[in-house]
Amino acid sequence: MVELKEGLTAVSQRRANLRLNYQWMGRFSHQHTSQFHRDSAHPHSFLMLGYEPTAVDSRVYVADFSKLIEQHGIPLATYFGGSQEVNVAAEAPSIAPYVTELTPFPKDHYRLLVLNNSKSFQKPTFGMFHRGEVQQKQSAEDRIINSIMLYMANPEEEEQHTQQDISNFVNTQQVNR
Repeated sequence: MVELKEGLTAVSQRRANLRLNYQWMGRFSHQHTSQFHRDSAHPHSFLMLGYEPTAVDSRVYVADFSKLIEQHGIPLATYFGGSQEVNVAAEAPSIAPYVTELTPFPKDHYRLLVLNNSKSFQKPTFGMFHRGEVQQKQSAEDRIINSIMLYMANPEEEEQHTQQDISNFVNTQQVNR
C-alpha cells in the first residue's frame, strides 16, 4: 500500500503538479455492516483499504454518488445538505441503481480497494461511497482492514507523517477493535 501510494504520488505530480500526502494510516478489525458512506477526510482524498485473509464472510460494495447527482441534476451541496460533515447516502433519490458489488471478493486472499473519497463543493471530484456487509459476525475471528487516507496537496506542503510513522504502520501487529 505504501509503495502504491508512492507510485500514485509520482503520477499525480507529473499530471497535476500535486502530491498525495497521508491524512491517516490505521489497522482495525471490522465486523459490522456499514451504510453507504465516504470517510470524513480532505475534500480531495483517496481511500486505500487493504483487506487481510479472514474466516469472516463479507461483501463489499461501492456506490457512485457523483453519477447519481449528475444524472438527477442535483448540486453536490444540495445532495449532502450543504454540509461537509454529512458523508452518507441521502434517502432520495435512491442510490441503488448506482451500486456495484465488488466480486469476487474472496475472504481467503489479500485484497486492495482504492476509492476516490473526494467531496468538494468547489470543484467536481467524482467521489464514491463504500459499504461493507458482514454476513455473520464471528467474535473469535478478526476481519482486519488496513486503511490509508491520502489527500491531494501542493508540492511544497510537507508530509505530516514521518518515515517512522509509515514504518510503524507497515510493521505493526496492533489491531484496533
